[in-house]
Amino acid sequence: MSFDRLAHGVQRWIEAHDWHEWTPIQSQAIPQILDGKGALIVAPTASGKTEAAILPMISEIAHLKLPPVALLYISPLRALINDQTRRAQMLLEENGLRVGWWHSDLGPSQRKKMLLDPPHALFTTPESVEVILSSDGYGHGALLGNVHFALIDEIHAFATDDRGAQLMSLLARLEIEKKTPMTRVALSATVTNPQGIVEWMRSANPLAPPIPVLHDDTARVRRIGVGFLQQSADPDKLTADEQRKLVNVLRKHVEGKRAIIFVNSRAEAEKLTFLLRETEITAMVHHGSIHKEERARVEEHFRIEGPKVIVATSTLELGIDIGDLDLIVQLGPPQTASSLLQRLGRSGRRGDAESVCILYAHSLDELPVALACAELALQGEVEELLPNTASLHVLFHQVLQLLRERVRADDREIAQTLLSAGSFRDIGEGEYYELLAEMLDDGYLQRERDWLTLGPTTEKRFGRMNYRDFYAVFETETEWTVRTDQEVIGTIDRRYPISRDRETYLILAGRSWRVRNIDETHLVLIVEPAKRVAVPKWHSLGPGSSFEVMQRTHALICGQTGVLETPALTKLLAPEREDARMHGEEPETIRFETGTEETSVSTYFGSALNQYLAMLLLGAMELEHLRVTPTTIRFRGPSISEAQEHLRALLIDPARRRLALDAALPHITQVQVGRFWPMFGPKTRHNVLRRFFTNAEPYMERIGHMRVY
Repeated sequence: MSFDRLAHGVQRWIEAHDWHEWTPIQSQAIPQILDGKGALIVAPTASGKTEAAILPMISEIAHLKLPPVALLYISPLRALINDQTRRAQMLLEENGLRVGWWHSDLGPSQRKKMLLDPPHALFTTPESVEVILSSDGYGHGALLGNVHFALIDEIHAFATDDRGAQLMSLLARLEIEKKTPMTRVALSATVTNPQGIVEWMRSANPLAPPIPVLHDDTARVRRIGVGFLQQSADPDKLTADEQRKLVNVLRKHVEGKRAIIFVNSRAEAEKLTFLLRETEITAMVHHGSIHKEERARVEEHFRIEGPKVIVATSTLELGIDIGDLDLIVQLGPPQTASSLLQRLGRSGRRGDAESVCILYAHSLDELPVALACAELALQGEVEELLPNTASLHVLFHQVLQLLRERVRADDREIAQTLLSAGSFRDIGEGEYYELLAEMLDDGYLQRERDWLTLGPTTEKRFGRMNYRDFYAVFETETEWTVRTDQEVIGTIDRRYPISRDRETYLILAGRSWRVRNIDETHLVLIVEPAKRVAVPKWHSLGPGSSFEVMQRTHALICGQTGVLETPALTKLLAPEREDARMHGEEPETIRFETGTEETSVSTYFGSALNQYLAMLLLGAMELEHLRVTPTTIRFRGPSISEAQEHLRALLIDPARRRLALDAALPHITQVQVGRFWPMFGPKTRHNVLRRFFTNAEPYMERIGHMRVY
C-alpha cells in the first residue's frame, strides 16, 4: 500500500486534508517514485498529478534525510511557481522541511539569505537556475549540488522552444558534477507522443533511473460548442454595434458564473475587459504585460467564491489554481488544438464536473478553423510535440554560460557536458567544431594553451551589469513601464505611439489611463485614471497554425461534416464548400492554381511545414516573390507542370530535399533564428537555418503519399 510507505509527516498532511483515496495517476506514480524511478506523468488537469509527484518526493527527502536543495521544481511561469510554492509549503513544513522560490521577483537580500539557509525544495525557472549556476555571487551552483529530484511542470510548454533546450542543458550541467544522477519527473496534460518526450528529457548517465510513461486514461467529460460572431478580429476596429453585440452575447454566457474568457491578444483582452466592466460585470484581466502584483491580486480575488470573470491570454492556460470554474469561453481559435484542450481543462476541475467551453469564430475565414480546433480538442487528438534535439543556436549561449560557470574548459570537456543533453544530442561533430572555430574567430572565446575561456567580445557584448541580460535565451522586447505615482500597472510595447505634443490615452489592467509624464531615459510612462479609451499595442510573434488543425480545416472545407457542426454553421460554410467542390478539392491533396501573376499551391499544412516546403521549392527552382501562409505557398517563376514535378520528387526523396534546402539557404536573408543570431558566423548561420527548417521533416512522412495536381 502506497500510503503506508509514505513518511509520517506526509501521512499526517493527507489525513488533515481528509483525503480518502488516490486518483488513478497517483496510484501509478507514487509507488514508482518511491521505488527510485523517474516518470513522465500525463494526466488531465485537476487529476492530482502534482501531488502524485511531490508526495513521494517529500516522503523520500524526509525518510532519507536528504540535504537541501533536494527537490528542484522547474516551471515555465513565475505565477505558477508562486502558486505551487504556496500549495506545497504546509506539506513540507509538516515534515520539518523548508521550501523556497527563486525567480526574477526575488530580491538580492532574500537570495543571499537562501544561500545561507537553503530550502529542501526550491521552486524556480530555467533562467534562475542559469543565474545560480553562472554567477560568482551565488557560488556557481553550490546551492544546487545536492539535487536528488528534478520535477518539470507543464513540460509541453518547454518541449519545442529554446527555453526547453536551455533547461535540458542546465540539467546536464547540474548532473555532470554529481556522483549519482538525478531522478527526473515531468508533468503534462497534453502530451500525445510521450516516448519522444522521454527520449528528449532522459539523462545520458547510464546509471540514471528509467523514465516510464504513466498515463491516466480515465475518460473526461468534455463539452465544446462552436459559434460565429460576425465582427472584426482587431479590437481597435470594432464598431459600436459590434461591441454591443459581443458584450450582450458574452453576458448571457457568463452572468452568474465563474468563467475565463480567453482571447488571442493582450490588446483584445484589455478592450474586452473595459467593455464588460461598463456593463457592471465583475471582470478582471490577466496577461503577461500586467505587473506581477496586479496579476497576483487578480488570482487571489478569483479564488474567493462567487460569480466573476477573467479575460485572459495564454497566461492562465497553464495550471495556476484559481479555484473551480463553470465555463471557458474562447474568442477566436487558438493556433493549436493542444492550447484549446489546456484551456478547456481549466473548467470542471473537481469531481465529476464537466469541462465546458464555447469557442467563437470572429469571421467566416475563421469558422472552419474554429470547428477543426474544437473537434481535435474534444477528441483529444492534439499535436505531437517534436522536441529539437539539435538546438545549435542555444548551444552558442550554453558554451559561454558553461565557461562563466567553470572559468575554463577544453573542447572535449564542453562536448561531454553539453552534447549529452537531449537538446543537443543530434548536433554533429562538424557543426560543433565549426561553432567553436567561429566563436574563437569573433572573440567570443579565446584559447589559452589547451583551454577555452571567455573572449573579449563576450565581455563587451554581454558583460554589462554583470551579465544581467544574458541568462535568458528568449528575446526580451524593450517596453514602456506604465505606472502611477503609487504603483506599477504593467508594460506596453516600445512601439506604441506616444505623442509628445498631444494627450495620449491607453487601457491597461482593464482601466483607462492618460499619460501625464514621459521619462524617455528610463522608458517610464506616468499615468493617471481617465475615461477616454485607447487600446495599447504589443508586438507578438507566435509559432503559427499547426499541421493538425490546418489538415482538419481542409477536410471540413472539402465537405466532411464536423461533429460539432450545427445547421446554422453548415449554412455559413456552404459557399466555401461549394467553391472547393467547383475546384475539385479533396482532403489530403496538394492543389496548384495559376493566376495572372503568380502560382498558388494550396496545402493546408500549417506554418512550419509550409515554410519548409517553400524553402525546398526555392532550392529546386528559380522562384520570385515567395510568400507563405498556413494554407498556401505563392510564388512567381516556373510553369505549374515544372513546379508540380519538382514537388512530387521532393515529397518522396529525402536526399533531394537535403540538396534543395542547402541550395535555398544562401538566398534566405530575412529569417533570424533565436536571440543570438547576429553573433553567429556564416557557417553556424547556415547550420542553424538548416536545423530550423528541417524541424518540420518528421511531417514529410505524413504528406509523401498525397496527390499533387
